[in-house]
Amino acid sequence: MAATGPYGSASHVADRGAVLSAVESVVITLPVAPVSSLHKTSVEYDVGETVGWPAYVTEIAAAYRRIPPPAGGTVAILGSNYGESGAVDRFGGSLGLPHAYGVHMGYWYWGPPPAAATSVLAIGFDQAQVARFCVHPVSVARLDNHVGLKNDEQGAPLWSCTALRGMWKDLWPHLKVIG
Repeated sequence: MAATGPYGSASHVADRGAVLSAVESVVITLPVAPVSSLHKTSVEYDVGETVGWPAYVTEIAAAYRRIPPPAGGTVAILGSNYGESGAVDRFGGSLGLPHAYGVHMGYWYWGPPPAAATSVLAIGFDQAQVARFCVHPVSVARLDNHVGLKNDEQGAPLWSCTALRGMWKDLWPHLKVIG
């Protein structure tokens, strides 16, 4: 017969401890605040950077559909950072978006858009950056996560570019951003 004390049997106490430990781990490690209230909290940077991607990609898709494809060519999507490009690749397929290209970190190493991509929807570049590859960039929208959380993409500009400054093979080496 198992010994019992004021808190029950030893196995019962161990079970309670395991449950309490699991609950404590969830509260400490998982974001349990509703996304709609994150703007009122102190959110860890990397967690905050994951908020709003489905909404952002929906806005990117709407802007992409407004850019007329060039005769015999295509429209590329170009992100200024790997998060933007990755979000398009993760969420954009169901919205009819093509693979995204990017100038930041590993995305740059995967290469430029094809030569036929003579128009671009550029995500998150400031005007001086986009002017490095686009003759007449036109601001078409700004991203909004719709929860009021300030992260790197909140308010990021979307640019339509229908005239490149050169061929991708010549532009690409000068667009790499590491860090």
